[in-house]
Amino acid sequence: MKQDSKKSVLSRMWGGVCKGFRWLIGQFGYGRKGVFARIVWGVFASSAAVFMLCLAVMMVVRTYGCYSRGQHWRYGREHSLNVQLAGDIYYHHANGGQGYVFDAAKKEKLLEDVQWIAPSVDGDSLVCFCDGSKRGFFNKNTGKVVVSPAYETAWVFSQGLAGVVENGIVKFIDRHGKVVIDTKIAYRNCRKLDFLFYDGYCVVPTEDGSGYGLMDRKGKLATTEPYDTILHCAGPARWCLRRDSMASVIDDSLRTVLPWTACSKCYMGEGTIDLIMPDHTIRKYDMDGTLINDFFVRDVKPLEYQTDEIEYMTKTYDDGGEFGTIDYHPKATANLRAYKVADGFMGLISADGQIVTKPLYKHIKAVGEDLYLCTFSNRDKVILNGEGAAVR
Repeated sequence: MKQDSKKSVLSRMWGGVCKGFRWLIGQFGYGRKGVFARIVWGVFASSAAVFMLCLAVMMVVRTYGCYSRGQHWRYGREHSLNVQLAGDIYYHHANGGQGYVFDAAKKEKLLEDVQWIAPSVDGDSLVCFCDGSKRGFFNKNTGKVVVSPAYETAWVFSQGLAGVVENGIVKFIDRHGKVVIDTKIAYRNCRKLDFLFYDGYCVVPTEDGSGYGLMDRKGKLATTEPYDTILHCAGPARWCLRRDSMASVIDDSLRTVLPWTACSKCYMGEGTIDLIMPDHTIRKYDMDGTLINDFFVRDVKPLEYQTDEIEYMTKTYDDGGEFGTIDYHPKATANLRAYKVADGFMGLISADGQIVTKPLYKHIKAVGEDLYLCTFSNRDKVILNGEGAAVR
């Protein structure tokens, strides 16, 4: 009796669950005319329509992108050089042939017979190009020639001006092709210069050809003395002047940042001015000329030497069989270490960081616990003790 009662209750419960499920499914039927069914189907239909619309838009955009890229590469796949100039404007060039400027969106050539191009270093819209014999400039956004190719040599635009060579003389033109600076400088005497303006100045040779100076955007020489070399560093703007074995650094207002100092090299970058001193040590300043440290090293390594002791080692074959016994001299670490500075020169330093010798040697080898074989740049060698004194 009790068992029948349980089965009856479970049967009724299951029947109720099934009836509820059939009712819920029925609400989504097409024949339903109830308010709930219409609301549910309305929401479902609207969502499905929006989803399908978004999917269709995505497919159209993707198809157009693939088509555009296909068109672009259809014209450029045979070319060894494909440079994007701006937006849909590209420059294509094939080995052994002339290149051209191409609009990938309109699928048309904008400028033909272009041997090579040189975009501006400071983002100027004018691009220097060569038609095979002469150089001119075109607008990278439109592909239209702005300055006709009429120059035997030309450089890219920088700060609104471009250097050109006309009848063997270096001149500067504006963005309309008008000569605004006639330097009177013969190009044959300055082929290694790039004639670009940085922070208002351009490096030019002096009139007598004895060195180099800085010319402003009005064509006037801003420096009074000739220098052997002039190097520029951006951010903040700095100019390094070299004369003989001396160097000085000035800012974009030509104010002295670092006074003349004897050194073999001068580097600027990463927010510091680095001088390689005559003794090969590295002296570092900040960009305002304040000394950070007058002794920088690039590496320190321990030195090992071969001892007089003899140790024995048994050698075995790969299969475990004994090959024999050999004797060898074990290595030990010397008291001093070798430090390296600029140009690979080395010196001796103690374990607690005390400099024992200047960095005068190209190579250092420990030959004892406190004995070191040091090689000069000319391959002559000297033996030093732990105090840096020569052993005679």
